Amino acid sequence: MKRYLKMTGYIVLYLILLYAVLRGVQWVVFNICSRNKALNDFLWSNKTLFSFSISIITISLYSLILKLRNKNLFKICSFTKISPKNVLGIAFMGISMCLFTTCFTSINFIGKTFPQFGEYMDSFFQTKGSFLIFIIMLMVLPMFEEIIFRGVIFNELRSNIPIVAAVLIQALIYGLLQLNPVLGTYAAIGSVIYVLPYIWTKSLWGSILVQDSCILGLFIFRKTGVKDILAGTGNVGLIILTLAGIAGILAAGYFVRKNSAIGKLKGGFYVGF
Repeated sequence: MKRYLKMTGYIVLYLILLYAVLRGVQWVVFNICSRNKALNDFLWSNKTLFSFSISIITISLYSLILKLRNKNLFKICSFTKISPKNVLGIAFMGISMCLFTTCFTSINFIGKTFPQFGEYMDSFFQTKGSFLIFIIMLMVLPMFEEIIFRGVIFNELRSNIPIVAAVLIQALIYGLLQLNPVLGTYAAIGSVIYVLPYIWTKSLWGSILVQDSCILGLFIFRKTGVKDILAGTGNVGLIILTLAGIAGILAAGYFVRKNSAIGKLKGGFYVGF
């Protein structure tokens, strides 16, 4: 019981710190940065810098807490190498997730019933400022997010409870933090997909790669007109493509899990999931 209370205490502490940093950055932006028009215009034209600042501060605080616990953040996260086969498999998982998201949210009934998807995507991929900064942030922010949620929070859970429970609880936390039931449900499902390559490869690069592949795919689909081409296939075509996306996620996941298992067996050990 003491172990579970301690685990819960740390999870709550991590979430409180994340919220405090979020509110702190908001306060600085609205009360200090807003006094300088040039700086204020730059920040609001490059809104991804807000998330970047929040992530950097939060990870620094988490690292300090872990250091006080005689733990190392980067060792806990485990940034070990991933085999070329797994890199391709995980990237395909991300692209398949991109295909699923694009087609599923483009189905007329889904788009009209849950407009939050389209509104969120439009806001997220809006680029008014530096295109270079935006692209860099698209690559970097998933890494910071994975360190926070999979590297710290998920690892805190799985070191104290069964791994299946840890996967489900971290997904629930990730979903609830979206503060929207529709987006939260999607985020929770995505969180499960993100964490699986991490478990199979024992490297956080797996989680980062699958999320990066998905987000970059969504961005490219929107900017190159692929999204509109897919939407033009009609509801029947979109449903088929949605199912193809699901099949791609499952097939790529099976490949990565199997390939990781073979690699571990060659190394003399294997812990399955």
